[in-house]
Amino acid sequence: MSNKSDFRNIISSIRNLRLIKREGNNNASSENAGDDKMDDVDNNNMDDVENDNNAVNLHNIYNNMQQQHQHNTPTTTVNNGVRILTITRDECGFGFNVRGPMSEGGPMKSLNGELYAPLQYVSAVMERGSAHKSGLLVGDRILEINGKNVEGCSHSMVIEMLKSTVDLLQLTVITPNVGSSSGDLATNSSFNNNNVTDDYTMQDISPQQQLQQQQQLHPEHHFISIPDYQEADNNGDKFIVFNIYLNSRMICCRRYSCFDRLQKILRSHFPSVHFLTLPGKKFFPLNDVQLDNRRRGLERFLVSACSFKDVFNCDPMKQFLNLLNSQPSSFSPSGTSTASLSCTAAEEEAFMESRVMMKFLMPDQSLMEVAVNPDDHTDAVYMKLANHLCLRTDVLPFFALFEITKSGFERKLYPEELPFEMYTNQQQPFNLASCISFNKWLFSKDKEEFICKDPLVTSLIYSQAMESIRNKQLELGDLKEQIKSLVMSGKRYATLQALRTLANYLVVTFPHCQSDSRKRGHVICVVSYDCFKMMACTKDGVLESNVAVLLWGEIEHYELISTSPLPSSSSQSSTSTSSSLLVATPLSSSSSSSLSLPPFYLSVTFRKGCESPRTIKIFSDYSRYLRECFDRVFEERKQASRASHYEQT
Repeated sequence: MSNKSDFRNIISSIRNLRLIKREGNNNASSENAGDDKMDDVDNNNMDDVENDNNAVNLHNIYNNMQQQHQHNTPTTTVNNGVRILTITRDECGFGFNVRGPMSEGGPMKSLNGELYAPLQYVSAVMERGSAHKSGLLVGDRILEINGKNVEGCSHSMVIEMLKSTVDLLQLTVITPNVGSSSGDLATNSSFNNNNVTDDYTMQDISPQQQLQQQQQLHPEHHFISIPDYQEADNNGDKFIVFNIYLNSRMICCRRYSCFDRLQKILRSHFPSVHFLTLPGKKFFPLNDVQLDNRRRGLERFLVSACSFKDVFNCDPMKQFLNLLNSQPSSFSPSGTSTASLSCTAAEEEAFMESRVMMKFLMPDQSLMEVAVNPDDHTDAVYMKLANHLCLRTDVLPFFALFEITKSGFERKLYPEELPFEMYTNQQQPFNLASCISFNKWLFSKDKEEFICKDPLVTSLIYSQAMESIRNKQLELGDLKEQIKSLVMSGKRYATLQALRTLANYLVVTFPHCQSDSRKRGHVICVVSYDCFKMMACTKDGVLESNVAVLLWGEIEHYELISTSPLPSSSSQSSTSTSSSLLVATPLSSSSSSSLSLPPFYLSVTFRKGCESPRTIKIFSDYSRYLRECFDRVFEERKQASRASHYEQT
């Protein structure tokens, strides 16, 4: 192929590259002519590039630029205003709000010269959120969600599709041409991507107050919305509550009367602030359209009020949003004491209708939504989820709630913790829809086989086992083909029986941590029903060959101890042993200062054979959970011993 042909093919595919003509015809129709010469391509000098190397070098430059562009900018396809966006869920969700018709269907309307059924549209985009980075604009009409056409769909159907998306959301949207009338929904949204604003943030506010509001916007960029509502029942008294979300996380649900009471309190404490009026009261039951109009009006009021930093941080607003306990307010306006901002008992009772919906990650990676109270501790939340699942009472001790940490490790929740507070404050880099999971909590394979007589328990444990295999947390070894055949045949019980023959089944592997048994490097602790293992590894978690195994009968004592200054290296000397990993070697002062130790460590005293007792210290961030694993194994082994003794007698 000729050099001229090479250049023409490559130049025609280059995008976003700066081409400077030095000679040749300036007519646009001849910009790819063979007489044109390029001075540089994206600051890459082309003077010394000649003959056959031209096409190769130019093509390499194009590939590098294309890879960089794809890395920095979400891929979009533009066609007559239609774009395909890929939005990744982050700690704040997808970062946008949707509005649109409540009912399905409707007359076709023209948009950018094409006819469309009524469309849902983007009413707000969170600044610097995932949707904003992907290029989603306020006013964009939604055509497809994850490849499914949503033209003419109701608002509730679209919201449900968005909520069911866990990680990656693919939106096909159309941006109305500036000045054109879409006809389906009226909006005054700005389409300037550099100044994305919600279409309701400035309604009913004077220009002077607009400027004041923009100057007082709080830096945290709280993204508050009321995307939906639900019917509640209190001893036969049915009423509508509106679900309030903060940064795409549901934090509470409130009745219309609560908003009315909040507005009166805010007006009394902030007389100089212009608050939006609430939707009018109705004396007859509302239909779906009227309820959605009320939802929009309440959302406008709440967003406008929270856009003022002082209003958002005051105690009545914090109490209204269920944030007073977790984020104490420091606001005290001039001449007003903080105590005066406290609500009366009647107001507090009206505000704290605190049953909220919380999502749990189930063993099959699906999400289950359960109503809980924000101040419920772990046991109370667990019982509500168990009742929702209809778990039998005798199997309750073999399941528990776990927190998925930033590293992906799952640790059991402690009884005094508040799961809903953890749920609303979650910050996982891997974009899970919930950081609270529901999984089994046992180490005995015999006990698992016993409780699997319940079909529901079998389904839960089987789903967790399949997920462990998919995540490569469970190595199948020689049983891979057998397990595959059983799974394909749908034999769940037989599959679990085969998995129980694996040595690494029903084990908990902790992240690598520091231990006084290692002069250099870390250890990885593994807890199973048969033994406790410590595998040597580097400080980066790379496994080494040395492994120490402690049978449970060899462990004489273990306890959780608060971290205290470690003794100097000269206070104790190492002795020769067959397993160097189990030699307690005090950490030097330099190493202890350079590494931040957790507040607690686990001290384990053991005796091997006729040797003297030795003690090792494990400085894990999850030392308390490690101790709970020890407690659980010893309890299960004790119960198994009693059962065996009872059978013999």
